[in-house]
Amino acid sequence: MNICKFEDKNTQKKFDKWREQSQLKQIFVISILTASLYIIMSFADRVIAPKETMSLMVFMHLWAVPSVLLLISLLTYLKKYKSFMINLLIVAPLIAAIGNIIIVSNFHGYSIYSNEIYLIVFWIFTVSGLKLTQGLISALLVVTMSVTCSYFFYNLQTNEFIMHLFWLFSSMTFGFFGKYLLEQSNKSIFIKHEQLTLELNNKNVLLRELFHRVKNNLQIISSILSLQSKKIEDKSAKEVFRNSIQTIISMGIIHEKLYKSDNLEAVNISDYVYSLIGYMKQNLGGSDIKFNVDCNDMMIALDNAVPIGLVINELITNSIKYAFTEDSKNNTINVKMHLDNEKLVLEVSDNGVGIDFENLNKGFGFKLVDSLAVYQLKGTLEYFNRNGLCNILKFNENVLAK
Repeated sequence: MNICKFEDKNTQKKFDKWREQSQLKQIFVISILTASLYIIMSFADRVIAPKETMSLMVFMHLWAVPSVLLLISLLTYLKKYKSFMINLLIVAPLIAAIGNIIIVSNFHGYSIYSNEIYLIVFWIFTVSGLKLTQGLISALLVVTMSVTCSYFFYNLQTNEFIMHLFWLFSSMTFGFFGKYLLEQSNKSIFIKHEQLTLELNNKNVLLRELFHRVKNNLQIISSILSLQSKKIEDKSAKEVFRNSIQTIISMGIIHEKLYKSDNLEAVNISDYVYSLIGYMKQNLGGSDIKFNVDCNDMMIALDNAVPIGLVINELITNSIKYAFTEDSKNNTINVKMHLDNEKLVLEVSDNGVGIDFENLNKGFGFKLVDSLAVYQLKGTLEYFNRNGLCNILKFNENVLAK
């Protein structure tokens, strides 16, 4: 018996799977809470329970029922015992009901302790986490046991027996109605969840398409600049075009990584650096250079990915162009990112000739790095000679993806 049905079979399967996951969570929480309430009740029994039933009530409320419920909560994490856990949850109310019946049998006639039976029936439907069919089985076991014992062992008066039947019927009716409302609520939540998931997937598709188109547009721009640069004879002007093309391509690589990634809010900086190095080896004469990359698969937030990518591009390009001479051997460029006091640090270094800072003429690349590092990324940039040029960029704000 299934209260919530969908016409589409695939939707029904998704709902059943989603409902099963939420059911296990509900059973886990409710079992622990109910066990806790029974334990609290056991301490109250020491104060209000009659002496002739105190030991039995304490045993049932402190040990028997809580032990079963806590075992059920533990089994929710063991999937291979799921069927056993569900069967135990169906039987658990019956165990509590039998204990209650034994306790009530010590009294003559109808007892106030009989009310626990009604709470048990209501708990089965609306609180336990059992599905409707499972709840009906459990409730019928409890009701059948209670009615049988009430009729044969309680020695109830006719009016008391009728009242007992009325409250059992009422608890089942309200419990069933409560279960119906809960299942309809679950269905409504599931439908909204599916709608939000669909909207999110559509947005992700649009974002991927956007990143893909941006990457293609950047590639077109770089191709146009490349064609135009072939008509230029002036070497300095041609170099400016070449640097601009390289900068555009580095931005295109970032957008390519974004539309191919599962995470549209961050860029794996290590993947980006390797792709950038691969391009440089083919186009900037870096084939004889050894690259050491140590970025630990750090994920850079989307807002900071482009400026950081441009900084890395300019620093690596500068080392390839100016660090090594024709006689240089074992040419090496190191790219490293690490955390220092929870702040990200980027280090790009080489083992080349270094820089003559006294006669340094800062070109476009240096000015771009300074601008991006200080003003946009809110960082501090240091460069000095240490067995070659060493550039260290320290970010004062968190640029990593959350």
